[in-house]
Order: sequence, then structure tokens, then C-alpha cells
Amino acid sequence: MASIKPKIYLIHGFVGAGKTTFAKKLEKETGAVRFSPDEWMCILYGENPPQSQYAEYDRRIKEVIKKLATSLVKSGNSIIFDFGFWTRQGRDKYREFVLSIGAEPVFYALNCPVEIMRSRVKKRTADMPDGAVFVDDNAFYEFLTMFEPIDLGQENAITIDTSI
Repeated sequence: MASIKPKIYLIHGFVGAGKTTFAKKLEKETGAVRFSPDEWMCILYGENPPQSQYAEYDRRIKEVIKKLATSLVKSGNSIIFDFGFWTRQGRDKYREFVLSIGAEPVFYALNCPVEIMRSRVKKRTADMPDGAVFVDDNAFYEFLTMFEPIDLGQENAITIDTSI
């Protein structure tokens, strides 16, 4: 009997698009193990780590997550990467990684109008729930310039409208 290939669900979307909410729902539905770098960032470095160190902290966290994911996939577990995958280059890199460890990549593209995302981020920043990284207006709009939406003509993804 053929074994079922583990999946790695890769959640693409901007800040406030509902990635973590969707990832938690997917976790319940699939039984996959969910990894959120934001949650790790808050535990290890606080909810507002220094901007000058953020990229290095994020890189370290994702390297540890990749090692854990590799072990879990080899044991037959599916994984959820609640990472955002803001750039095409980053998505391509992770797609290659997923295939290299013997899993099937499944991208979800979460779509939501900028005004709704900004409103959600303002509310989240005011409430600061566990696992949320502090994002002010300046950071939100700076991050927006770095975001590359999935081109469905060139990249395979399941599109989810999270504006509701």
C-alpha cells in the first residue's frame, strides 16, 4: 500500500490578511503542525524586537522551524507554515525546500483589501494578543512596499478571500 505524502501548507498574505486565523482553522481541519514565526519571535525576543535585529532573528527562527519541519515530515506529519511568503523569490525557495524533504507544497493566497488589513492591524496592535508582533502605521506602509502578491498566472495557489 502506498503511503500518503505529507503536505506543507504555505500561507501567503500581508499583515492583517488573516493568515494566523486561517492557519489555526487549517490546523484543526487537517491535524497538521502549525509554525508561526511571529509567535516564536514574541517568545524569544519580545513583541517589539529592535528593527536592526529583526531580519536576523526571523532568519534564525525559520532555520529552526525548517529543521523541525524536516523531522516531522520524515515521520509522516503535515505542516503549516504561517510565514506570509511576501516575495516570489521566497516562495520559490520554500517550494524547493518542501519538495526536497519529500512533502507536497500547497500554497494558500489570502486576499483582503488594504483598508481592512490596516484596520485589523490597528486593533491587534491596541490589544496585543499573545503571539502578535507590534506593527505601527509606518511599519505597515513600509512593509506594503515589500509585498509581492502571488501571480496566479505563474504560481499555483488556492485563493481565499479573508475580507469578511
